[in-house]
Amino acid sequence: YNSVSLEAYGASTYSWSPAIYLNNTAGDVVTFAHTIAASYTYNLTGTDLNGCMNDTFAVITLYPQPTLTSSGNTTVCNGSSTLLTAGGASSFTWQPNTWLDASNAANVTATPAISGTNTYTVIGSDGICSDTTLVILASIALPLVVASAADPVVCQGYTTVMSAQGNQTNYVWLPATDLSSSAGSTVIFTPPGIGAYTYSVSITEPSYNCKSTAIVTAT
Repeated sequence: YNSVSLEAYGASTYSWSPAIYLNNTAGDVVTFAHTIAASYTYNLTGTDLNGCMNDTFAVITLYPQPTLTSSGNTTVCNGSSTLLTAGGASSFTWQPNTWLDASNAANVTATPAISGTNTYTVIGSDGICSDTTLVILASIALPLVVASAADPVVCQGYTTVMSAQGNQTNYVWLPATDLSSSAGSTVIFTPPGIGAYTYSVSITEPSYNCKSTAIVTAT
């Protein structure tokens, strides 16, 4: 319900009409309460101690309240971006604006750098009335991975072992050229000739596919 108090001055007794949506029809203060957006007109008759009467009126206008929509709760990997959206109003404010590229737009981009849960309050207004909704953004920590070569300098015709350590087990080596395998925490590198060779090894967190990559070079 939307409610508002109507107050009268200048007389001894008062009479309000019609009675619909009012909590009382007599008294200098009455309360109007209703839910449907429209204009409502009430007549007020005031009588003084001498019995003299005068009339006036009051107009109450109820405006429709916007109903906000949003993209809802979202999960993203640390360092990655995701679009958060809101609708149902003409202007929007996001609070707080941590990790957001804007705070006064319907659509904002969030790029969290720290794992955790971020709760945003979205305030939408149509210029007169406003509504709020919540958007929850969960940021997932990236898996940890480091890589190294047992001997980063390899003589021609020899091999070296490249190894990776991380908190996941799904290692992927790229490119697979001149490696004994493209998977596993340990691979053997056989240089095809003189030069510098750089490889990446990645692991992925399985629940949300958050990926981290380490680089190893051998010459």
